[in-house]
Amino acid sequence: MWKYVTVVLSAMIFLSCSSTSQLTKGKNGTETEDTSIEQGHFDSGMQLYRSGNYEEAIQQFTSAIELNPGGVDYYIMRSLCYDRQDNMEAAFHELDLIFEINPNEVLGLALQGNYLRKLEDYEQAIEAYSRAILLNPVYPPSHYGRGRCYAELEQYSQAITDFTNAIARNPEEALYYRRRANVFVETGAYDQAEADYLHALELDDSDTRIYGNYAAMMFRMEEYERAYEILNGGLEKNPEDWSLINDRGSALLRMERYVEAIEEYNHALEIDSLNAVTLNNRGYALAQVGYYDAALADLNLSLELNPELSGTHDSRGFTYAGMGDYERAIADYTAALDLDPDNGVVYFHRGNAFRDMGDHNRALQDYQRAVECGNAEAVEAINQLMATED
Repeated sequence: MWKYVTVVLSAMIFLSCSSTSQLTKGKNGTETEDTSIEQGHFDSGMQLYRSGNYEEAIQQFTSAIELNPGGVDYYIMRSLCYDRQDNMEAAFHELDLIFEINPNEVLGLALQGNYLRKLEDYEQAIEAYSRAILLNPVYPPSHYGRGRCYAELEQYSQAITDFTNAIARNPEEALYYRRRANVFVETGAYDQAEADYLHALELDDSDTRIYGNYAAMMFRMEEYERAYEILNGGLEKNPEDWSLINDRGSALLRMERYVEAIEEYNHALEIDSLNAVTLNNRGYALAQVGYYDAALADLNLSLELNPELSGTHDSRGFTYAGMGDYERAIADYTAALDLDPDNGVVYFHRGNAFRDMGDHNRALQDYQRAVECGNAEAVEAINQLMATED
């Protein structure tokens, strides 16, 4: 449900919180010529890291290490560079070097947790974060990282506790409130989630992810007008944010404002012309207003890009049904159910296709299965079908 965010909330957060790594000074406490050069390599490495030039940054941190092999910060930054290059073997090797210097290096343990979380090894990540918390209970990123793992494991109570601890130690970090809000949503605690989203926006109203997550909660609550308003707020901050544009199109789609939805998806596809999800959404909206050929063009391309999208098979089935081609519609609905066998909406749609073909027995079976999967529309469809049989 939720994806890996960068392993560092900020590289400087890690370094500023370190209590174990200090640059070597001369005997009288002043910088020696070597330490001045060492600091220069480190500063250059940090500038290169921030600019995304990781290979040259690694060279600078390596030069600093050659002058001071005990400088933990340098290994940490070199590890982060390797992570950004997706060279996880080298990133973990740097952690081994850190633990040789100090087996209880909190920043190293926090990074180890982040890397394991990135690899979706959540249990091992929790162990690393827990060791870091035991050594330094007031370091917020360790609580945050462990909370992320618990959330992925759907252990929501523990996740909320960890995010709350992170907030208590750094109440000005909007990210912590957003993540706790997301977990509140999963537990159905929408009022608490909304309070956290609003507080996160007070702290950082430029983070479009907050608007996106907040709107997603409104989608879940079927409050599409409110989702639309929230997304408008986010797009005022970043008018070219693809995710918010696409979601606003979906809000319009749910409100049956199909022409406006199509315009929104057009804008999203100007930014990312080969996005399979947006092509599906626009295709479905086009089918709703009867532009079946254009809809099929979008939906066929969507499935070429990602054949595993059950929603696109459903949308194409809906399009074929609108064209009166029920056999192809049923084939697509069946393909959708092969990918998502508990989708009540698709059973309802396939039931409609069987009904329109005159196969009331199979229609009734699909409607009943749709009801079992929580689709309310199928209840009325059953009643209507039974009335026609009387």
